[in-house]
Amino acid sequence: QQEHVRNAAALFLMTAVFPRTMWKYGKARAYRVVLLDAGHLCQTFCLTATWLGLAPFCTAAFSDSAIERALRIDGIEESMLYVAGVGAKPASAE
Repeated sequence: QQEHVRNAAALFLMTAVFPRTMWKYGKARAYRVVLLDAGHLCQTFCLTATWLGLAPFCTAAFSDSAIERALRIDGIEESMLYVAGVGAKPASAE
């Protein structure tokens, strides 16, 4: 596990429920739209957390299956996409 993930004050797990997007965009395009939305959400998260004086991060380096088991999601219709986290900036960074 990554140290900044382990030491985060808060973690936000982003999942996607693919059928919610497929009805609007069809199967071929839905996957792309979901990934773009996750990227936009994480960028907004980072910008907002930075504005608040916090230290945000986003990562896709996680164990999909372990988190999906813990969340009781199937990994097919609903799947893990991204982890966003936040903590206080180190004193030396201010």
